Amino acid sequence: DSGNLGTFQGYSLQMELALMKELGMIEWDILTSATYLAPRWIGTKTGFSSGAKASFLLLEHSPVESLDHLKDISNILHHGEWVERTQLLTQVSFLD
Repeated sequence: DSGNLGTFQGYSLQMELALMKELGMIEWDILTSATYLAPRWIGTKTGFSSGAKASFLLLEHSPVESLDHLKDISNILHHGEWVERTQLLTQVSFLD
């Protein structure tokens, strides 16, 4: 996902992953391309090693079983800090 005008980050990524599934890719390959291979391709250091950005999602269920599980987010770590999701929802004025 990029900052393209009219692109809803997160949602559009999930749509791209669903399209990969429709094209016949298996969940494991889809997730690998979106999480492991993409940062390596652009030269970004990610993962659980020293110097990595430490940004990841904790999910309720395995996305390898179903890509729909990507919507069941339990918690978020962003740049080494846990995100307080309830505060994010109160800061979004267009949802009021």
